[in-house]
Amino acid sequence: MAAPWSSRRGCVSPKNVKNQIDKLNAIPSKRIFHSIIADYDLNRSICELVDNGLDVWVRGKKAKAISISITLEKTQQTITVEDNAGSLPKSDLRYIVGPGETGANPTDETIGIFGVGTKRAVVALAQDVKITTRFPKEKTYQIDFDDKWLDDDDWELPVYEVDPIPEGKTIVELQRLRSPITDEGIAHLKEHLRATYAKFLTNDAVTLQLNGEKLSPLFFENWAYPPGYPPQKYLGTLKTEDYGGRESRSHCWPF
Repeated sequence: MAAPWSSRRGCVSPKNVKNQIDKLNAIPSKRIFHSIIADYDLNRSICELVDNGLDVWVRGKKAKAISISITLEKTQQTITVEDNAGSLPKSDLRYIVGPGETGANPTDETIGIFGVGTKRAVVALAQDVKITTRFPKEKTYQIDFDDKWLDDDDWELPVYEVDPIPEGKTIVELQRLRSPITDEGIAHLKEHLRATYAKFLTNDAVTLQLNGEKLSPLFFENWAYPPGYPPQKYLGTLKTEDYGGRESRSHCWPF
């Protein structure tokens, strides 16, 4: 009986052979920030920062009232967003800049917690970014970065210990803005914030301020329509049969 193919000529069965020869660095380039900010304007960027404050507040079980203050300085062309939502501990500061990093638990009913949206927002707004934060019972820490850091492939970022701010507070300071602040932009932002966070603003525990003004909720109860064509609502009865042979009636639908 002939020997199996594998035993003849001293050969082995054909199969894939892998020999590791090197490792590749898969860390993304920081240019990713510049490439994904095109669709961010002032309104959307500020909302990302407000979302983070509200998310921290929600994660903290809404234990105390939250205040978020937005200051758009037209003369100095700077933006400052402050909140007392609770902040992040030192161990979680990487969430502020790490791509894909987020402090949100998948089961949390939250929006951001310094997710990708916030990173895009601050980079879209300014060339110089400074974030100061103090978690309860911890010291005050600060990180800052600019376009020079974004253009460097090194992902390490210094963390500074600075003068204390109130516990639970986070301050985002943006300078060298990419687009100028105008009166029209401030007015549009005000209405956008009032409408976007209308439901939150009905809660006495939530305060949202823009340039020192406490914002009130804006709901859309009256809708515009062409003359002679107001909204219509029709009521009627549809006779249908489900799988059990029963009839279903009294349907209504708006137009």
